[in-house]
Amino acid sequence: MKKLKLLLFKKSFAFLLIMICVLTLSAQKSKVNKELTIKNIELGYPCPGIPFYHLKADIELPQSSIIEVEAAVDGKVLRATDLRREGDSENMQRPPLSERPPSGYGMSQDATHYKNLSIVGWVKWQPGQDYNIKISVRIKKSVKATNDDVWISSSRTVKAPQGVNVFDKAWTSYKSVVVSETAGISRTNDAVEVLLAFYPDEALQLTRDIRVVAVDPQT
Repeated sequence: MKKLKLLLFKKSFAFLLIMICVLTLSAQKSKVNKELTIKNIELGYPCPGIPFYHLKADIELPQSSIIEVEAAVDGKVLRATDLRREGDSENMQRPPLSERPPSGYGMSQDATHYKNLSIVGWVKWQPGQDYNIKISVRIKKSVKATNDDVWISSSRTVKAPQGVNVFDKAWTSYKSVVVSETAGISRTNDAVEVLLAFYPDEALQLTRDIRVVAVDPQT
C-alpha cells in the first residue's frame, strides 16, 4: 500500500510539473506575440493644433489597456509625449479643447484604457533629414507599474518635410504659446500674460536668452 501511494504521488507530481511548464511557456508565448502597430507616422510643422515642430504617430495596440508611452528619436528619449484618443475630432487650425489649461488630459500616464491612439512629441527636425523614431508602450493592468507589465515597441525611419523654412537650429529650446480670441472682441496691441516653465538646461539667463517670434502656419 505504501509503495502504491508513493507511485501515485510521483505521477501526480510529474503531472503538475508538466502542467506548470506548459502554462509558463504559454504565458511567455502570449507576451512575445503582442505587437505594436504603427499605422502612420510623420514629422510636422507648427500649427495651432500642434504648435511646435513635432512627430505624430497613429498606433494600434494588441488590446485595450492602461499604458505608458515612450518615444525616442535617433536613440534619444523625448522628455514628454502627448496622447490623443482615436475618436477625438481634430482641427489643426485651433488648439484642442483637451489641451487648454487647466487640463491633464494628454498626459502619458493615466487610468484611461487605450487601443487606437495618436502620440505627439516635440522633435526639432531639420528639412529633408532622416530620423529613426522608436515608439515603446508599456501595457499595464493598473496605473502603477508591476512586474507583470509588458513592453512592446516598433521603429520607423521618417524623412522630415523638405523645402520649408525652420527656426534657427542654433536656438535649441523654445516654448509655444497659441493666442486666440474667444469673445469676438477686436483687440490691438493688448498685453498677454503667460506663465512659462523652463528646465534648468533650457536657458542660463532668461532675461538675456529669451526671444519672441511669431509663426505663420501657412508659410
